[in-house]
Amino acid sequence: MTFAPAESASVSTADVPAIDRNKAGGVTSSAGPRPFRVLVVDDHTIVREGIVSLLNQAPDLTVCAQASNSREAFVAARLEKPDIAVVDYFLGDTDDGPRLIENLASMGPSMRILALSFTQDDSIAERALRSGALGFLSKHEGTKHLLEAVRVVGRGDRFITPELRVRLGLSSELPSDIGSAQGAYGRLSHREMQVFQMLGTGLPISAIAFRLGLSVKTVGTHREHLKSKLGCETADEVTAKASAWLRGGGGR
Repeated sequence: MTFAPAESASVSTADVPAIDRNKAGGVTSSAGPRPFRVLVVDDHTIVREGIVSLLNQAPDLTVCAQASNSREAFVAARLEKPDIAVVDYFLGDTDDGPRLIENLASMGPSMRILALSFTQDDSIAERALRSGALGFLSKHEGTKHLLEAVRVVGRGDRFITPELRVRLGLSSELPSDIGSAQGAYGRLSHREMQVFQMLGTGLPISAIAFRLGLSVKTVGTHREHLKSKLGCETADEVTAKASAWLRGGGGR
């Protein structure tokens, strides 16, 4: 997906026109429909600002805040109460996009989430949807699809491209269908996927433990779970599979 960077260096909550946060986006009043208020979360500045610029050009959408990591995003969500959160699934090496999606979704049905990712791995889309995202879009899609996805999710409807729906084996719009999608990587927990990604970069378990704030024993346990779920016989085989997955575009 190609975006033009925003004209301004950053968009903070103070830079965005004030909108009554008690009014839900898209709700019709005597003055007409109010725009959906959007939170944009992406750790790549040029991508994030490009999305902000694109959304702010649409008359029915307005960006109320942006964030580069999960901590900033959760604070902004509680403060600004956006209608929609557009969230990059992978937020840096150690930030937990899936957990952020879960936390945002737990704020209530008024928080609608669209997950984005550069990945070509369909299991990532499945994991995002199971984490609580209402829609998923690859960053390889065009800006027209992004605007459509944000509006569909803003209305409370699920957004999945027809091609992805077929590949995931989804037969209807019911969220329960998502759980029936197949794929070994889709069966990994959030923490297991984090460990898997870091193993793929060549990090030893001691370094992974330090980055994630876990004990070496806990990381070793996660690696054993990866062996079982991915059908590997040795730890080296898990690392080789993780490295191949990253080279194939699974990480970003």
